[in-house]
Amino acid sequence: MDIGTPMQKTNTLLLLIIAGLLAGLLLKPAARRYEVFQQNYLLDAASGRVVLIQVSEEAKADQRTKEAAKQAEKDAAEARDKAYKEERLSKSCPEVLAKPLAKIAARKKGEVPNLADAFEQSLLEEGKKECQEWLRSKGAQSPSKSGPCLHSPPKN
Repeated sequence: MDIGTPMQKTNTLLLLIIAGLLAGLLLKPAARRYEVFQQNYLLDAASGRVVLIQVSEEAKADQRTKEAAKQAEKDAAEARDKAYKEERLSKSCPEVLAKPLAKIAARKKGEVPNLADAFEQSLLEEGKKECQEWLRSKGAQSPSKSGPCLHSPPKN
């Protein structure tokens, strides 16, 4: 019995499997060979050429419907974000505007500054700016609709 025979059979079998997989990949049709380039053109992904096609009115209408649905979804997301921001600002602005800005305290030589206070102060200033802009835009949108007075502190 020859010692190389089982090894040759294993190598031959592996070679056949690899050849079969490669042949399968080569013979398999490209799933997305053509992509819509513009309204009446296709891009051949395999060759890189642009091909003019005749598109039926039904296909064009279907494409317009898909684009309108995407736009409507985008508009709805923007409206949700705007409503969320409006609600957040309407709830937080009276409190933010009522808080006084802290004065910067003088510190002794060699004393480490409190960075948390500076960060809090910065956040409060940003919040006040955002609320003031919101109030200006709200006043510009509908001056006849008067909400609660946001300049005075809330009453307990």
